[in-house]
Amino acid sequence: MSKVSYGLILVSILFLLSFTNVFENNKEPYNNITIDCVIARYNESLDWLMVSEFQHITRFIIYNKGKLITTILPLNATVINIPNVGKCDHTYLYHIVRNYDNLADMTIFISGTLRDHRKGPRLKNTIKLVNKTKNSVFIVDKLNVPHDIYNFSMSYYMSSNPINQVDEGSIAKLYPANIRPFGKWFEYHWPNQSTVGAPYTSIFAVHKKHILQHEKKYYISFLEEVSVDVNPEVGHYLERSWLMIFSPIPPECIYDSNYVWFSILRQ
Repeated sequence: MSKVSYGLILVSILFLLSFTNVFENNKEPYNNITIDCVIARYNESLDWLMVSEFQHITRFIIYNKGKLITTILPLNATVINIPNVGKCDHTYLYHIVRNYDNLADMTIFISGTLRDHRKGPRLKNTIKLVNKTKNSVFIVDKLNVPHDIYNFSMSYYMSSNPINQVDEGSIAKLYPANIRPFGKWFEYHWPNQSTVGAPYTSIFAVHKKHILQHEKKYYISFLEEVSVDVNPEVGHYLERSWLMIFSPIPPECIYDSNYVWFSILRQ
């Protein structure tokens, strides 16, 4: 066989391998459901996306508000550049409003920062629970919201990830909420209501049936509140209210963060 023939065979094999890889990364929905992973990114490295826990994700949708992404991304990842306002809370609401009529069955919402003792394990367990239950997952710190944190307010904030502690991520005066403190803001939106916990870290998963309990204009109203500045105080209010925003959420979709944390240690 000539060198040319060997070359053609090699090219054909490489093509088939490439096609197979693309096919695997655009596979059929896992157990007949689609799972989107929405990532709010500023300047963080996203190298942690190339791990086995993400094997059942249908699409990664990365909303980039910072510098150019240089890390290798999964083949089923899409990068969308948007203005740097409102932190991750703006990103989540922006995705819901933008895709309200075309939501995946499940959407996992995360920020680009996972290099700390809480966020990494919480994401890992959120994904496990999504794969197991095929339903919404809220891992929360148990407390009565808003009663237990009624007087919460914040005037200054600095990003927790050192990579983001530059420019708009440096310590800065927050754009104050129109209604303060947190308890009054909560009561304005949900009079005489409360929830059993707050999903601190803003990592959670929502089934589209729970998102669609509310009209698009409901999410637009919150989006407008966090679109006013790079560092809106309302973003910190939203972090404590996500469970209420998608309410009602069935009790079986709500997990005590202490219980989940200890379950990790036993594995």
